[in-house]
Amino acid sequence: MSLKNKMIGITSVIIIVLIAASSLLQFVETNKLKQNTELVIQQLESNSKKDVESKLTGLSTEISQHVMVLEQQLDESMANAAYTLQQIDAQRNVSNEDLKQIAKQTEMTDFLLTNDKGVFTHSTDKASIGFNLLTFDPNVKGLITGDMKMLEGPLTIKKENGEIFKFTSIPRLNGKGILEVGRNAEVFEDSLSKFIQQGNGVQSIYLISSSNVVLTESLKTGQESVLKKGSTTKDDTIKKVVDSKEPTLNMEDKKAEIYYPIIVDEEVRYVLLAQVDTTSYFQNAKIASGTLNDVQDSLTKTNITSIFLSLILSAVLIAALVYIIRRSLKPLDDINLQAQNIAQGDLQNEKVLIQSKDEIGELASSFGMMTENLRGVIHKVRAAAEQVAASSEELSAGTEEMNAASEHISATIHEVNHAMDKQVSELEETDKSVASMLNYVQHIAVSSDSVTKRSVEASAKAANGNKAIGTVETQMDRISKRVKESATVITELGSYSSEIGEISQVITAIADQTNLLALNAAIEAARAGEQGKGFAVVAEEVRHLAEQSSDSASKISGLIGRIQKETAKAVESMNDATAEVDGGIVVVKQTGEIFGEIETAVDEVSEQITSVSQSVKELNNGMEKIVQAINLVKQMAEQTDQGTQNVSAATEEQIASMQEISASAIGLSKMAEELMLVINKFKL
Repeated sequence: MSLKNKMIGITSVIIIVLIAASSLLQFVETNKLKQNTELVIQQLESNSKKDVESKLTGLSTEISQHVMVLEQQLDESMANAAYTLQQIDAQRNVSNEDLKQIAKQTEMTDFLLTNDKGVFTHSTDKASIGFNLLTFDPNVKGLITGDMKMLEGPLTIKKENGEIFKFTSIPRLNGKGILEVGRNAEVFEDSLSKFIQQGNGVQSIYLISSSNVVLTESLKTGQESVLKKGSTTKDDTIKKVVDSKEPTLNMEDKKAEIYYPIIVDEEVRYVLLAQVDTTSYFQNAKIASGTLNDVQDSLTKTNITSIFLSLILSAVLIAALVYIIRRSLKPLDDINLQAQNIAQGDLQNEKVLIQSKDEIGELASSFGMMTENLRGVIHKVRAAAEQVAASSEELSAGTEEMNAASEHISATIHEVNHAMDKQVSELEETDKSVASMLNYVQHIAVSSDSVTKRSVEASAKAANGNKAIGTVETQMDRISKRVKESATVITELGSYSSEIGEISQVITAIADQTNLLALNAAIEAARAGEQGKGFAVVAEEVRHLAEQSSDSASKISGLIGRIQKETAKAVESMNDATAEVDGGIVVVKQTGEIFGEIETAVDEVSEQITSVSQSVKELNNGMEKIVQAINLVKQMAEQTDQGTQNVSAATEEQIASMQEISASAIGLSKMAEELMLVINKFKL
C-alpha cells in the first residue's frame, strides 16, 4: 500500500471515529436528559399533588372554622331572641301575629310556644300547631321539669315540612311550657357561598350530619346538584370520617372531594363535603411539564440534525483531505524518479523544482543538495584513488621503519601500565571513604530540612493559637457584657413583677367591691318582685364574674410572688456567672501571653535550625563536588590504564600489522585501479 493511501485511510478512520464518538455522546446525553426530564416532571406532579392536598386541607379547615364560628354566633342570637320572647310571654299573652312580628324584628325564622305537655299552641308556622315537641326530641322534657335551662340543637330536619332548621329551646316562665326559636339553613348556605365565589376552584359545599343527612347545599353557578338537601346519602366515606374524626381527600383526574369533620364537644356534629376543580392548582405543574417536554423534543431534533450535519461534514472533510494529500504528495513521485536514475549511475539529471515551503519542499531541496554533494564526492574519490595508487608504494617503504619504533614503544607502555594499576587501586579506597562521608552529610541535611519544616509548622500553630486566644478573649468580654446586661434586665423584671403584684391587689379590691354591689343589686331585684327578675339574673352573672376576677387576681399574686423569688435567684446566678466570666478572661489573657512567648521561642529555634540546615546543605554540596572530582580522577586513571593496555596491545598488533601493511600496500594499489574502473561508470 502506498503512503498516500495509508494517510488517506488513517485520516478517514480518525474522522469517522470522532464523528461516531460525538454522535454516541450526544445520544447518551439526550437519553440522560430525557430521564432527568421525566424525573423532574414526576417530582413536579408529586409536589403539586402535595401542594394541592395541603391547600385543600387548609381551605376545608378555614371553612369548618367559619361554620363553627357562624353556629356559635347564631346560637347567641337565637338565645337572645328566645330570652326576649320569654320576657314578653311572661308579661302578656302573645298571638301568632305577635310571634311573626317578633321573629321579623329578631331576624328569626320561627317562634313556637308549647303548653306544659309539650304540644305546640302558638307558632309562626300554622302547620306546627298541634304537634307534640316531645315526640320530636325527648330531651326537651328537662326544660318542662326544670332540670334544664336551655337546649341548643344542631341543624336538623323540621318534621312538619321537611325543611332544614336549627332550634334553640328554653322554658317558659312560671312552668307554662317550652319556648322554641328556629332559624332555617339559608344563613349557612349564604355564608358558605362566599367561599365558592372566591375563585378557588370550589364547585359545591355540603354540610352533612353524622347520620348521613344532607343539611345544606351551596353550588357554583351552573353546577349540577349531586346531593339533594334533606335526603340521606349512602356515601360510606361519611361514616369513615365520623368514626376516625380525621379528614379524607379523594382526588381523581381534575376533581377532588374533601370530607372534613366539624367537631363540637369532642363529637362530630357535621361533615363538610367540598367538591373542587383542581385544574387551576395543577396549572403551573402542567405548564412546566409541557415546557420541559418541548425542550426535550427540541434537543432531540437538534441532536439528530447535528448528527446528520456531522456525517455530511465528515464526507466533505474526507474528500478534501484526499484531494489535499494527493496534491501534496505528488512531488514525491518526481523525487522518486530522480532517485531511480541516480541508482543507475546517472548524475546528470537537473534539480527537482518544487515551490512549496513545507516538509516535501524541504525534502526536494535536500535531495537536490544530496545529488550535488554525491557528484562532488565522486570527483573527489576519483582524485583520491589516483593519489592512493601513488602513495601505496611509499607506504611499503615506511612500514619497515615503523616496525622498529613500535617495538621500543611496547616496552615503555608495559612500565606505565604497572604504575597506573597501583594508582587506580588507591583512588578506589579514597572514593569509598568520601562516599560514606557524603551519605552521613546527606542524612543530616534531610533531618535538618524535616526539623526546619516542623519548626515552621510549630511557629504557625503557635501564631494560630495566639490568634484563637485573642478571639476567645474578645468573646469572653462580650459574654461578660451580655451577662451583666441580662442581670440588669432580670432586676428590672423583678421591679415590674412588684408593680404587677400591686395591680393584682387593686383588681382584687375592685372584684370584692363588685361582688358586694352585685349582692346589693340582687337584694333590690328581689324587693322589686316580678319586675326585677331580669335584673336579678344580670346581678347574679355580675357576681359570678366578680368572684372569678377575685380568684384570678389571687392566682396572679401567687404567681408574681414565685416570679419575684425566681428573679432574685436569677440575679444571684447572673452575678456568680459574671464573676466566673471575669476569672475566665484573666485566664485567657494569661494563656495569650504564654502563647506569645511560645511563638517567639519557636521563631528563634526555627531561625537557628534554618541556619544549621543551610550550613549542612553547603557541606553536602562541597562533599558532592569532592566525590565528583575523585570519580573524575578515578575515571581518568582507569581510562589511562586501559589506554596503556590498549596501546601495549596495539603496539604488539602494530608490529604484526606493519608486516601486513607491506603486503596490503600492494593490494591497495590493485584496489585503486579497480576503483577507477567503477568511478568511470558514473556520468558526471
